[in-house]
Amino acid sequence: SSLINRYVNNKFNSFNQVSIGDDAKIKKIELDNTLIAELQIYDPENEEKLGKYTKNYFTDAHGALIIFDLTKKESFDKVKFWLGELDANAPKDIVHCLLGTQADLTADRAVKFEDAKALAGDDLYYEVSAKTGNNVSLAFEQLTYGISEKQKDEENNPDKVVRGKEGRKTAGLNDINEEAKGKGKCC
Repeated sequence: SSLINRYVNNKFNSFNQVSIGDDAKIKKIELDNTLIAELQIYDPENEEKLGKYTKNYFTDAHGALIIFDLTKKESFDKVKFWLGELDANAPKDIVHCLLGTQADLTADRAVKFEDAKALAGDDLYYEVSAKTGNNVSLAFEQLTYGISEKQKDEENNPDKVVRGKEGRKTAGLNDINEEAKGKGKCC
């Protein structure tokens, strides 16, 4: 919740913020001055509920952040479980990113960078701090950029598979240049 609050509102609360109910935030971002993405960011109220309803959260997801606390080894140890849940329940074309939080607490660090990066493999990995804001926007933007690139690849693939219950194949990315064409002045 602190991480999402930092990203969406650019605010940090020093008290321990806990989600009450499922929390969904929306943020529009611009990528490369050509695309606007509207992110719907879900923060399940707790880990147990997420585990119970994993399929519901992952069914139409285009991207996922798997988050662990750099100061708690047991948090990092659960990452493999959540990667497995993602593989079992999310669309095969989902883009995901591993995030180590509380990067500002260097003295309390319990997870080595090398271990986290090795677990992430070829996937995105960032160490972030909701308190300082370090790498928070970068992580969300790179995840969104990865989704955009995957969709471009799918659109150019003649063997593409339409995903989602309603045949949705895009994540609501709007081409700014296309929108501008219809707004030109006439003689």
